[in-house]
Amino acid sequence: MKGLLNKFRFPFLILVLIFGLINKADAQYAIGDYGSTTSGGYSTPGTWSTWNGAIWVATAGTPASGNNVFILTGFTVTVSTPVSCGNLIVETGGKLWTANSAGNLYVSVYGTTLTCDGQIGDGATFDGISFNIESSNCMINGTGLFDASRLRKNSNFATTTNLTIARNINLRFNSLSTTQLYNNCSTSSIFNVTINAGSIVTLFPNGPSSGNAAIDGINGLVNSASLTVESGGTFTINGTLIVSGILYLTTNNTSVTYKCNWIINGLVQAGEVVASASGLAGHTLTINNGGRLNIIGTPAWSALGIANNSFTYNNGSTVEYSAAGAQNVRVRSEFGGAVLNGYYNLILSNTGLKSTNFTQLWVRNDFTITGSAILDPNPTASDILVGGNWSNYNLTGFIEKTTTVFMNGSGLQTITCPGGEVYNILKYQKTGSYLQFNNNVDIITQLTYSSNGYIDLNSNTLTIRNNGTTGIFGQSSSRYIVSEKTDNSSKIVWRIGAAAVVAPYVYPFGVPPGGAANYIPVSVYKTTPANIGDLSFATYGTPPNNQPLPSTPTNVTNLWAYYQVHNSPNNQHWTVDRFWEIGSTLPNNVDTIRVSYRTSELPDSDQTPSNLAAQFWAGAFNSWNLLQYGTGAANYVNIYPNVNPTIYYNTSWTLTSFTSPLPIKLLSFDAVPEEREVDLTWVTATEINNEYFTVEKSLDGHNFYPIGTKPGAGNSTIKLSYSFIDPKPAPGISYYRLKQTDFDGHTSESGIVPVNYKKQNGGYSIFPNPVNDKAYLISNTSENIEAIIRNIEGKLIRSVSMENASTFHTIDLGGLSQGIYFIEVKSAHETQFIKVIKN
Repeated sequence: MKGLLNKFRFPFLILVLIFGLINKADAQYAIGDYGSTTSGGYSTPGTWSTWNGAIWVATAGTPASGNNVFILTGFTVTVSTPVSCGNLIVETGGKLWTANSAGNLYVSVYGTTLTCDGQIGDGATFDGISFNIESSNCMINGTGLFDASRLRKNSNFATTTNLTIARNINLRFNSLSTTQLYNNCSTSSIFNVTINAGSIVTLFPNGPSSGNAAIDGINGLVNSASLTVESGGTFTINGTLIVSGILYLTTNNTSVTYKCNWIINGLVQAGEVVASASGLAGHTLTINNGGRLNIIGTPAWSALGIANNSFTYNNGSTVEYSAAGAQNVRVRSEFGGAVLNGYYNLILSNTGLKSTNFTQLWVRNDFTITGSAILDPNPTASDILVGGNWSNYNLTGFIEKTTTVFMNGSGLQTITCPGGEVYNILKYQKTGSYLQFNNNVDIITQLTYSSNGYIDLNSNTLTIRNNGTTGIFGQSSSRYIVSEKTDNSSKIVWRIGAAAVVAPYVYPFGVPPGGAANYIPVSVYKTTPANIGDLSFATYGTPPNNQPLPSTPTNVTNLWAYYQVHNSPNNQHWTVDRFWEIGSTLPNNVDTIRVSYRTSELPDSDQTPSNLAAQFWAGAFNSWNLLQYGTGAANYVNIYPNVNPTIYYNTSWTLTSFTSPLPIKLLSFDAVPEEREVDLTWVTATEINNEYFTVEKSLDGHNFYPIGTKPGAGNSTIKLSYSFIDPKPAPGISYYRLKQTDFDGHTSESGIVPVNYKKQNGGYSIFPNPVNDKAYLISNTSENIEAIIRNIEGKLIRSVSMENASTFHTIDLGGLSQGIYFIEVKSAHETQFIKVIKN
């Protein structure tokens, strides 16, 4: 018996599994449902069977509006006349179509579900199958291919129909089906359509024809002969709707019950928008946060009226004009004039002129020009108001004309345009944060401030082409420009040229957060018509150590003080904590330049403003020019280029105290050992009050003694060369330096130069070495000689004369402390230094 059970166990289990699957599949069918058990015509009874609760059985009828219809797997059903059903389900492997490319044939769906897991239509080839959605609520879903011609409401079976599209749908059409998604009911009704997020409904063109979308009939004027029929509704796009033809935003309805509304939370792309004046019911377009309307054709808005029409562009919404050709960009006043009638984000893309027809284009947030589109503001004096970022692909993307561009946002705004942007008038009209340049900006007429705040140049150049002093207007301690880049890349260039004016040209530099304490303008005074070309300034502040030094475009290598005592570690305690880069194309005709600094930037060792003067970096000499220019006052120094013709431009400047000017005038100091001497040479760039140089020598690098002097040039601004010979070099390594003495007694010292001198064929030697008390000098000459003993500091200890032709002499070192000594042995023909170590 056990063996018999085992024999039938596995076949039994297989049967149980099969019946389980059948029951699971059958759960979707209800008694009376129609299923296609063969391929054939929809209106052919032989195509259908009905479900009896267990299996499909033959029937003599065809589906009606109360029957659920299943296009079963493996079968194709062809529609040849208008038909109806309840729910419609096309199973995987099933197909429903018309095989008709001449016109539309409708399937009216009265159920709550239209599911396609198989195929509807004929793919990319036009097929006339269309759907009327007639129930109160219906959802279109499924995972198969859905290609139809039209999708609409057509009867009053339900006064209000809510259609939800939860899948991708392609609506393909011919010349007989220009509008594909709309309310076509013959009695007053509401058709609400929602395209779910992630779902795409695409209205494909067919040859010269294009597909349109509307709410009130095929063009907003359904049954226009009878105003008693009003077709309204709300189309909510959470996903994507692609309309290759016209998006109609108009209605002739008169009752507010049948208002028409488009709500865009996702993307609507349209070839053209028609928004003619509407009836009293009204028509609205609302684009919400994340919503986007993209108009891809010309002329974009072929009709736009505000009579009973409402246009709302909420925060976070975007409108894009992206035709390959000219488009008319509508402006806020054309949409009604209210704040929300203005674009939030606006994009001009693709190619062609994008032109305006009215005087103000309002963009509450970001304004972007991309591709190779060109904004052509009309009329020529129209305004553009931008509340967010300005982004332009190239300076050719904007025709500035005589337009005023207002930057009027409340948060950080940026201007980005590779290659640089050009404006006629750029107006700062912000209510918070600041404006930042991400590329160079050129101003033809004026940069003007009408509100407090600042512009951060952000390593870019602002060029003012207006040669009048009003090229920058409205600036103040609360309305300024930030340079503050240590590479001097943030600069203002003013093309002043040959303008003859009295008022100053004010470069309104400042440091956030603004205010009088942080306002550091540069002012240029020009009282003659002489041409000064383009005059540019950049500036940045530093910590008290004056670091970093300017490196570009001028490479400053030091901040050495004129007086050596102040070089600890450099002249930072007598130098203002700020640098300027001053450039000019014609530098010799400026009358006065006033540079300003903050009180907190005064040098800590001299905080008297009247003690300050300006100095520039003389790059050719690798030092600061010694002369100090101008006169100091509270928080500024006036420099007078016409009075001081040696002033340099296109270099770095700073301010220093009269008590410690910057330059070390020594350009070089060299010492070269020769056979019997050491040759010393040095070069100065500038000299002021220089009386003489002292050449000093050391045997240990610490203790120096003088070996000669050279007179100085007094005052000089040209390069001068000097030389000196040490005829008695010490053997081994010695050290040399220069001491410079002014007429008033001030001194400064150079760096130390070591020299390794090796005497060739010396005629004297000492032994023993090291020595205790007595050393013996061996001589290979019969001449009289003198032995001079010096300590390591160069101090004379004693001198011993030795006569006769003796070659062996005694030198007494008794009584000397331990250490290193040098014995200078001199004859009439030579001198030799011998180092001796005393034990």
